[in-house]
Amino acid sequence: LRVADLNGDGVTDWVLDEGAYVCEGAASLFGGSGGSQVSVWAGRRDGGASEPFTHGAFGAEIDGGRLWLMVGGEMCGQKTAGLARAEYEGCRRPLAWDARAGRFDFAPVSDARPLE
Repeated sequence: LRVADLNGDGVTDWVLDEGAYVCEGAASLFGGSGGSQVSVWAGRRDGGASEPFTHGAFGAEIDGGRLWLMVGGEMCGQKTAGLARAEYEGCRRPLAWDARAGRFDFAPVSDARPLE
């Protein structure tokens, strides 16, 4: 579980990356070909939280006040028709807060960065 103010409202938000779970004897229990679920709860001023975002990813990190998900293929702008999943290119793609909709979503593909 990671905590940060990801939407700039001064309230703590929470990130749960199931790919970070350590399960002896069942390492792949929470993952698959699309990665593991990453869920983001947006904290509210009343002390509650809403879950405005869940998506599969191959990792998550908070850098520069943004949540970056490691994704691949079309999520990185790659044309994947005819490609095996093993041929997908990976990238780090940030989330952005949509204040009008009250939810997180992926920032434009132009904000994505290559995996290091």
